[in-house]
Amino acid sequence: MTLGEIQFGGMLLTTVLTLDLVSRSLRQAGTVYNRSRRLMEVGIGLIAVQFLLQYTFHFREMGVTQGVAVNLLFFMLSSWLICLAILNLQRRGHLQRWQWLMGGWCWLLAVGILLWGTLTDNVPMFSDTPRMRLAEYVTAVLFSLMQIIYAWLEWREFSNMKHALNNYYDSEEKHQLLGWMEKSVYMLAVIGLMVPAIIFMTPSVMFFYTMFLMGFIYYCVSRFINYGAENALQQVEVAEQNDDMESNFTEVTNRPSERTEQAIAQWTAGERYCQKGLNIQQVANEMGIAREKLSAWLKTQGTEYAPWLNGLRVEKAKRLLKEHPEYTTEAVANDCGFRDRSYFHRIFRELTGETPNHFQTNPRT
Repeated sequence: MTLGEIQFGGMLLTTVLTLDLVSRSLRQAGTVYNRSRRLMEVGIGLIAVQFLLQYTFHFREMGVTQGVAVNLLFFMLSSWLICLAILNLQRRGHLQRWQWLMGGWCWLLAVGILLWGTLTDNVPMFSDTPRMRLAEYVTAVLFSLMQIIYAWLEWREFSNMKHALNNYYDSEEKHQLLGWMEKSVYMLAVIGLMVPAIIFMTPSVMFFYTMFLMGFIYYCVSRFINYGAENALQQVEVAEQNDDMESNFTEVTNRPSERTEQAIAQWTAGERYCQKGLNIQQVANEMGIAREKLSAWLKTQGTEYAPWLNGLRVEKAKRLLKEHPEYTTEAVANDCGFRDRSYFHRIFRELTGETPNHFQTNPRT
């Protein structure tokens, strides 16, 4: 497969994804999601235009300089808009002014640097001169810095969201809600670090980079669409509001009341944690105590809701694996409140350092 064919495929893929985003105006998803959707569709649409220009005018065949200049101008603007789309979701639409504008300032500065690089007497525009090559190197580093700053902002917000979900939802639900976002933030950071080197490489190297980029775009957009269709943003908002209420709760003491501890002990003794998909409000209702008091007790234990729930489930799983060697790990996962075997294996290994199968055949005394 040639680079031209990859560019044509990239153009088709990003065009289809852009049209899909345009058609996904979801009223039930709210204004925050739809604003992010518009940012995402313009960002992906710009990548489609970039692929179209590269395919039509063969900038790479003309020379590295021409191809790099077009890549920088379009990818930098597109990356800014995609980062804003994710950050807008994370902050529920409350972005600071500098967060909105930073990418635009960087792009305008990049345009100025590239124009400076073309101002060489008696040389055609975008010729491969030392001055133009320096301008492209500086612009590539600027692109990377912009991408790293946005990735840091997104990771910080993601950590806050993860903390809020840990304090409200079962960890499996948390993974379903935010798994795509975590991967997208990682990949955006990787792309930002790769750009200064990759775009100056030979067409064969660009081939692999383009394949990686197309895979990332497809994953990010498809999961973004599902995020809106499943009303995941509203579920995250519930958890964040719960987290805000906890931070304002003034009755947290170093010693929880005896009634609170008795209610928690009775609930755990009854193995009610083996129900699937529990959130902290449901658990507090079953215990007969206020949600804030359960959260306060968890803080005194130095843990959060989801890790505490996983710990209880894994301890029961260990007992079942030891006492019933005939049980399958799938049956144990189901009995302990895990929705599927693969998720059970991952959590069990995180907490014990070994797989359920290994523990079952080599039980601790």
